[in-house]
Amino acid sequence: PEEGFVQITTRIDPKKPSEFKKALSEMIVGNQMKMYGPVGNMVINKKNKVVLIAGGIGITPFRSIIEHIKRNHASPKMEVTLIYIDSSGNFLFHPSIEGDYLSTFQIRTMTDRAQFKKTLETTAGKYGDQADYLISGSAPMVKEIINELKNFGVPLKNIKNDSFYGLK
Repeated sequence: PEEGFVQITTRIDPKKPSEFKKALSEMIVGNQMKMYGPVGNMVINKKNKVVLIAGGIGITPFRSIIEHIKRNHASPKMEVTLIYIDSSGNFLFHPSIEGDYLSTFQIRTMTDRAQFKKTLETTAGKYGDQADYLISGSAPMVKEIINELKNFGVPLKNIKNDSFYGLK
């Protein structure tokens, strides 16, 4: 909200773009569109520990959440961990989300699923029910991560998610 603009992030397949993405890519400054949202529960509660879990384009909501934390919530007690997997190795926003504004801000990027699962297990073991866990990515990925976190002992009340239903 501090930036004063809305940024839309998407991947467009140049060989077969959807009608929506074709129209979006053809927009010029001054065009108008109607939007619905944002919706969901991707907010940080009063906890001082936050684990952001992103898959691919699921990094999108976290860019603005990280910016919001940076501007409003930075305190020596706050610990933020970003676990970001992208099998293609195309880590969107990576340079813009790095920073030393929080001494306890950690970014873990990876392309390997086994490493990703191990990182989730280690992080859940470290923070348990003392952190908020925010997950964003494809619906199957989000569902799988929720189940993993529950298996690692994280209460469902600490897990929030944003599924991108158009993704496979």
